[in-house]
Amino acid sequence: MIKYAAVVTATVTNVKASPSLNSITLSWDAVKGADGYRIYIYDAVSKSYSVLVRKTAAVKYEIKNLTKGKNYAFLVRAYSKYADSYYYSRQCAKIITCTKVDKCSVLKVAQSTDAVTFTWNKVAGATGYRVFLFDTSAKTYTTLETTAGTIYRCEKLKAGKVYI
Repeated sequence: MIKYAAVVTATVTNVKASPSLNSITLSWDAVKGADGYRIYIYDAVSKSYSVLVRKTAAVKYEIKNLTKGKNYAFLVRAYSKYADSYYYSRQCAKIITCTKVDKCSVLKVAQSTDAVTFTWNKVAGATGYRVFLFDTSAKTYTTLETTAGTIYRCEKLKAGKVYI
């Protein structure tokens, strides 16, 4: 009697990353017929991917103990098992993401008649900062500036108006 194995050929799709300070949670759509998934991580030194998680049946996986503010690239591949052999999908789903950095706190605010200057300490792992203005009526943020520095001066402000 000849037995045939169902080999997974479908590629993992819809991979998403939810980063935090020291971890990234990956999630993806289930592949029909897959027995599990293998996760790879990119190593910048060897310029290649290595296996991070050999087997998981879940479609969500948290990768812990990562460095704050660092870029990471992952591959997710489906597999099926028949007898003692594993059969992997031909292609992998790739996602590039990064862990978050600590929030910065404004240390000093200096104001004049029509301007305000904000100063903050450098945050480890940060390569730049965005300065936002909050519109209280629309309840939205607008980016005022993206800077690599730790100081921002907002000018041409209207006297008596409240800025957040």
